[in-house]
Amino acid sequence: RAACPERRWRPLRRRMGMIFQDPNASLNPAMTLGQGVGHPLRIHGLVDDRATMRTMVAEMLDRCGLSPGERFLDVYPEDLSGGQKQRAVIARTLITQPEFVVADEPVAALDMSVRARVLELMLDLKDELGLTYLYITHDLTSARFVCDTLGIMYLGRLVEWGDAATIYGQAAHPYTDA
Repeated sequence: RAACPERRWRPLRRRMGMIFQDPNASLNPAMTLGQGVGHPLRIHGLVDDRATMRTMVAEMLDRCGLSPGERFLDVYPEDLSGGQKQRAVIARTLITQPEFVVADEPVAALDMSVRARVLELMLDLKDELGLTYLYITHDLTSARFVCDTLGIMYLGRLVEWGDAATIYGQAAHPYTDA
């Protein structure tokens, strides 16, 4: 791994985002959604004042299905359902307008009834914002729903790579087939 100075990483971090598996562990319980979702804006120097930050956060919360966004600004994570928390995590990830988002099992901690709605939200945002996702999952059903291209790993090695429809139609590796 080559060392990369902080000054080179900072602009890259703004263009990348991460959606973690567990929304309960991803949100700071001591911060309201306005503070937590807006924090990356302050870190990257994208806002100068609190009012602008709150407006941007409310718009992103609304875009991510927490509507009206203004109503959620002063709410703490403990007051949200699991699906609402994951929507807040997605809003925080997208607030800096990244181009590339790593989604690590983004629906694994959610109830089955909520999973499809969060995946639909992710697909809508992908199209709307021109995002590229690296979607990490053990759930091939959700991968089929989200991914255009699949990479199948077995015992830490990439054993299959290609168009999702092709892999689902005619898996080349026995692990994928199973």
